[in-house]
Amino acid sequence: MWVVYSSKQFVVFSLCVVLLVVVLAYGLKEILPSESQTEPIVVERVFDEWGLKLSMSVEKATYAYGEPVNITFTLKNIGNETIKIEFAGLSRRFDFSVYNSTDIFNISARIYCDLFHAYFPATDTVILNGGESLTSTMQWFQSSFYYETIQVPPGKYYIFEVNYWLVHVERNSIRYDVLDILRLEDPIGITILPP
Repeated sequence: MWVVYSSKQFVVFSLCVVLLVVVLAYGLKEILPSESQTEPIVVERVFDEWGLKLSMSVEKATYAYGEPVNITFTLKNIGNETIKIEFAGLSRRFDFSVYNSTDIFNISARIYCDLFHAYFPATDTVILNGGESLTSTMQWFQSSFYYETIQVPPGKYYIFEVNYWLVHVERNSIRYDVLDILRLEDPIGITILPP
């Protein structure tokens, strides 16, 4: 059985089909993860004076509600000289804070900060030869600052690297005080999806 359409009905029907296809394609694009959502995100900064490159990365841009966020930090000797690095604690190398804003100076926007966990008040020295790296991976369990067992709401969050542990760098027999200087300038933005 064939249905006969007038040319006006055919045009309207065709436009409806095209509109439906566009809406479905756009909706699927928003629902399904894109390549940019599943590729690692890396921010880095080179400190030429000290011959170091500091980087922070996460595995993807979008996380399921309650899914732990793995944050990897790498400090690499990009020169040929041996570098001596002194940390202000035996248990920490790197740290991070999570904000709901890109303004790290807005304390009220800080959602999570791991700085208050206990550490040993002693120094630890690490030697990095040319090309060697120091890497550490930490997790954020999408918990709030004050209540580590309470899930933060879905939304956009910004992870900042904070350096309170690395205090001195020695290169070519010159010792540099780098506390709160050797840090990344840009955060990594991630999105937590609704449950």
